[in-house]
Amino acid sequence: MGISAITRLLLSSVLVEYMAIILKCRAGSFLLGYLGLKVGANMNRIMNWKDVIDTFNKRLSSWKAKLLSFAGRLPLVKSVLGSLPNYYLSFYKALLKTLEGIRRKFLWGVCGSNKKLRWIKWEKVVASKKLGGLGVGGIKELNVTLLVKKWWRMKAEPDLLWVKVIKTLHFNSRNVSSFPLKKTNAGVWKEIMGMDKECAKLGDNVFGSLRNKVDMGDKTLFWCDNWVEGGALRDQFPLLYQLAADKRSLIQDCYIKLNRGLLWDWKWVRSPSEDGGDKECMELERRTGPRVLGQKQLLCFRDLAAAAVMASCYGFFWVVKVCVAFQKKKKKEKRKLEGKMYY
Repeated sequence: MGISAITRLLLSSVLVEYMAIILKCRAGSFLLGYLGLKVGANMNRIMNWKDVIDTFNKRLSSWKAKLLSFAGRLPLVKSVLGSLPNYYLSFYKALLKTLEGIRRKFLWGVCGSNKKLRWIKWEKVVASKKLGGLGVGGIKELNVTLLVKKWWRMKAEPDLLWVKVIKTLHFNSRNVSSFPLKKTNAGVWKEIMGMDKECAKLGDNVFGSLRNKVDMGDKTLFWCDNWVEGGALRDQFPLLYQLAADKRSLIQDCYIKLNRGLLWDWKWVRSPSEDGGDKECMELERRTGPRVLGQKQLLCFRDLAAAAVMASCYGFFWVVKVCVAFQKKKKKEKRKLEGKMYY
């Protein structure tokens, strides 16, 4: 129980020490470390990210920069991204600049105050090999990716505790988006929802790439979620959306089960035919049916996810194969050298 601790919150220190004796653990206090982060600290201050910066400095130390060639430093600059655990939700701009500065100096062999010529722009270095870069990868892009993943988890795992908390705090009956957000509530979730602008700067429309694969329709919003070709139905059929009685209705609330299949049963404030919406109704029925409901609901990023995962796995196994071959070659050379020395 040496690694366990009980920490007080609105309790007296005497009571905490007494409870620690009973539980046979130590009495802790704020600030405490958990998974590399300081619980109770103001993470807006860069000084509280000192542990992350120290990890970077240890992995990219100056003696390695002196002894290794450019080809030897490049894999280390890539691998240091693996030292950033996924639970680091968000990095602030000042911290991003600090970490990228450490990687940049190490790659070009800068030690201390010595300056060296940088032959290529850092934006070109971090770019993928397909775009003519070295495939190092940027911390900013990694940070945005980890934050965007929370969108996927909210839809794919709606029963998680943090998802229920976010929905409770940010629920707004006027919000017609797929994700709940109260702009008046400050916090991490507001920053996560602002990542669509960062993705747009990187040239990717993530919201447009997300699409629900419908189950029985008990978790997908008929009008607001993206589950058909062309985006959300509220954007494709604005007239019908205005006439809908319940704009946040689920798919399961919009159909009736029959012996031969399903029949759409939309509820309107008034008949769409009064506003000339007959053509839109026919087009809506064509877009939404026929469909097979009852499969597992998922949220996917286009159809490229599987290919991307396979490419990553292929790259990993290729590196392992090369390392094994290199070790075998070195062992053979060592045996030959020992044989010559013996004779």
